[in-house]
Amino acid sequence: MKVLSLAQRAGVVPGGGAALVHSIPALDKVQPRGDAAYGVDIMRRALTIPMEHILANAGLAAPSVKIAEITTQDGATAYDVVQERIVDAYRCGLVDPVETVIAALTKAASTAMMALSIDAIVYHRNPKIEGEPA
Repeated sequence: MKVLSLAQRAGVVPGGGAALVHSIPALDKVQPRGDAAYGVDIMRRALTIPMEHILANAGLAAPSVKIAEITTQDGATAYDVVQERIVDAYRCGLVDPVETVIAALTKAASTAMMALSIDAIVYHRNPKIEGEPA
């Protein structure tokens, strides 16, 4: 029910990491200099990681090839691991609530900034998971 509520409130985007992959061309419009250029390159790579893991877990031998194929198609495409093919995410129901994707990106950016700005990170083997998407 929570997912449906989130989807109604802010809409949906292609799921399975496809929305993140489709956002990479927006980074090409950014012309950073110096250290910021490294940050943009890291972000470009980081946006492919969720889909790469999903595809690797589904048994695809070369996830990066499939990701490259998806990025050349329109923004509604995603990879359906059950059907083992590229699909229109909206027609197949392979979608994620926008707010969930935003929450994941915000948490990842916050964690990366913390890792870059402190001298030590405490890693808990069994962390208590807290928080819910807004």
